[in-house]
Amino acid sequence: MSEWGNCRLGVGSDLSGDGKCAAYDRDAVALRRDLDVEDDWPWRHDTLSCGQQKRLQVACALWQRPDLLVMDEPTNHVDVPTREAVTAALARFKGVGLLISHDRALLDALCSQCLFMAAGQVTARPGGYSQGRGQEQLERETAVRRRDQAKRERKRLAGEAQRRREEASRAAGMRSCRNLDPKDHSGKARVKLAVYTGKDGVAGKLSSRMEGRLSRAEETLASVKVEKRYDGDLWMRAEPSARKVLHRQPELTLALGERRLLVPPFSVGNADHIALTGPNGAGKTTLVSEVARRIDPTVRVLVIPPEPTAEQCRDALSRLASLDSRSRGRVLAVGFLPLLFR
Repeated sequence: MSEWGNCRLGVGSDLSGDGKCAAYDRDAVALRRDLDVEDDWPWRHDTLSCGQQKRLQVACALWQRPDLLVMDEPTNHVDVPTREAVTAALARFKGVGLLISHDRALLDALCSQCLFMAAGQVTARPGGYSQGRGQEQLERETAVRRRDQAKRERKRLAGEAQRRREEASRAAGMRSCRNLDPKDHSGKARVKLAVYTGKDGVAGKLSSRMEGRLSRAEETLASVKVEKRYDGDLWMRAEPSARKVLHRQPELTLALGERRLLVPPFSVGNADHIALTGPNGAGKTTLVSEVARRIDPTVRVLVIPPEPTAEQCRDALSRLASLDSRSRGRVLAVGFLPLLFR
């Protein structure tokens, strides 16, 4: 994060002297206002929530007015007001933007062209995500129709080719006297007539032409590529814990910088689905981490952090290396997340 190091010291830092003098030009002030960036954030970057850090990064990036701005998931870990503010700020950017995101609304709002990556190929389509996805669906439907039509044509030609082969075989037999009785003069006459009129050759030519048409139909069918799709629900078999109550949390006070977060008593049941809402910086991640730390060690807990730290990633790789080959294969089949936290 060396390049961000100077920039994050202040939105609009003049990068002179000790690098801690935040600029107050019109653009810097407007960015701080639009993205709700407080003046002291650059000096306490590591204490900010993921959403607050993202707002500060976007503000610093836009203040530098780059010719090309590359943004990788700029709306990850942000609340709705922040997402709207980031979208509006990026929409005012006058340079060339390259945006990597799973946020469909953001892509629709900002992009004039989308690159879709699938099956080792990259396809450019005009418009935002929704327009590009609609075009992709139309292309797939067209390909499916072409494939089905090619299959029907191949089946029809295969039947016709078989009939032509049988006719050619019969015609070939008509010009041979090998199996005729030496006294079968009428049979010999028919063979001579077939050779004289060319009927035996016509059947062979028709059969050859049909084989060529069948070969071209096979090539057409092979050229139609339809991406496989695996639509459907994902089912998971799970049983609730035998414990009715997994955790009882008494009243709790957490330090959030200079502020305090007072948490009332609550409990977590074995079938509960609890939503924790609040703006960026309210202390949601801090509260979840603290509660997870306090839960009885005999309760199996999996915590997926918003951004794994370098230490957590190293620990995950170390745990993976310590597993036997069978267990390692199971883990790699579902991903690394179960290794991040026990």
